[in-house]
Amino acid sequence: MSSIKSKVLKSFGVHFMLLSCVWLLLTDSNSSAFGFDFIFVLLATIASYLLRETNKQQIKQADTSIKIAKLPKFITYFLWQSFKGGIGVAKVALSSHVSVRPGFHIYHYQFLQPNQAQEAFINVVSLLPGSLSAQQTSNTLNIHYLNIENYSLATLHDLEYQIAQLFGIDNLLGEKI
Repeated sequence: MSSIKSKVLKSFGVHFMLLSCVWLLLTDSNSSAFGFDFIFVLLATIASYLLRETNKQQIKQADTSIKIAKLPKFITYFLWQSFKGGIGVAKVALSSHVSVRPGFHIYHYQFLQPNQAQEAFINVVSLLPGSLSAQQTSNTLNIHYLNIENYSLATLHDLEYQIAQLFGIDNLLGEKI
């Protein structure tokens, strides 16, 4: 058997075993329909493996990747922003008067090009309290706010800079460092 086939079979087998363990945990190792379990785990394994392989190909096509050395700084930044956002949400939840003035803002990227870094930015913006990434082009992002008065260009610039650093992008042209 060729080396590639053995790697594929080994990887598939590992996926199958891991998903079988998850299935056993979810069902408390009590199964009355072994055939159904087997088919379900087999289908889940096939889907997981295909998605993993598709993701690998997409990552190979993109020339950006997370810089592991920058990850602790970004995690610290993200946790701090999450904490501040949680405090803001708690204030709104406990307030007797909730101010809602929905609106949109078009954000122009300073550092990020259409790639994984831009996708990460879009996903993190959607995690900010009261905001949601609504529409993107190659150099802009349309962001919906529950209260447009909470919009902060400085916060978005800072977030984009943090993500650029995480992906090793260090200048306004989006070039790698």
